[in-house]
Amino acid sequence: MHGPRRRHRRATLVAAPAVGLLVPLAAAAPARADNSAIGYPVYSGSAEPVPELPAGFTVRRTMRAQYDADRRAGNGIDFWMDRMPARKGDDPAGDWLFTRGRAVFMKEHDPARLGFGGKVAYGESIDNRAAYTVDLAVDGELLTLRENTDSRTRTPSHWRGEFTHEATGMTVTRTEFITDADGQASAVRTTPRDGPFMTAG
Repeated sequence: MHGPRRRHRRATLVAAPAVGLLVPLAAAAPARADNSAIGYPVYSGSAEPVPELPAGFTVRRTMRAQYDADRRAGNGIDFWMDRMPARKGDDPAGDWLFTRGRAVFMKEHDPARLGFGGKVAYGESIDNRAAYTVDLAVDGELLTLRENTDSRTRTPSHWRGEFTHEATGMTVTRTEFITDADGQASAVRTTPRDGPFMTAG
């Protein structure tokens, strides 16, 4: 006759601690954050970020039309497809190299070094080493160059930058690119033309 009462008493004792746990949880104040104080982002840049199409818009083969128009009007190295996403100067992520091949790219790029300094990757980084670097020397003495970061131009097809050797006033312009066949190339031009001896490593 006492079995049902014992079971009811045990159930009451088990329920009591559970009710006690709810009291401190209900009393805890919720975390508050004034999201309106965060504010809004401030954007800057050109009011017309997309350059004008050299051949105008057409619904048929428009990219071919732009390419052909650039070929006719220029020297074969200035194209709308480069001008459209081009980045100038040292903007955020300003050291990233856009140009890449089918497999080769620079996982990390060191713009302070002529050549492909940083970490070259073929699918993934290769021993964390550079592809190659270029040094300039006069009478066996390596030149220390200072990059003019405002002159940087990064496009899908190439990277262009300028350096200055302050002691002599010599200017070094370098243009670098990676071909579709994964070849990496650097064109280095010095002004005046009778510049230093160059070594690649």
